[in-house]
Amino acid sequence: MALYVATSKAQIYARQIVEHFGLAKYFERVFGAQLDRTRSDKTELLRFVLVEIGETAPATMIGDRSHNAVGATNNHLDFIGVSYGYGTCEAPVRRKSCLVRAHCYRCCCSRAN
Repeated sequence: MALYVATSKAQIYARQIVEHFGLAKYFERVFGAQLDRTRSDKTELLRFVLVEIGETAPATMIGDRSHNAVGATNNHLDFIGVSYGYGTCEAPVRRKSCLVRAHCYRCCCSRAN
């Protein structure tokens, strides 16, 4: 299974952050917005990622913000919402997601139609 980073942050900085924290070895590639804000919208970014990697198998977006859930839904991706980042699960829950308690953290799950 391949893992990718898809962030609305500028790609050049996202790569530096991933490398700084020693996480680069876990990800095939880091995708992000361009400095001119191209692909800063999560729907647009995820569409770009799927084309770039040639994804045809089911994929899942994991995120902590409502725009992650929206981008996943708009691209027909499964979505797992987590509450341990900067966001909360409340916005994805309002989007008809299900709330599941797992271990010490809350997780919201939504199956895209």
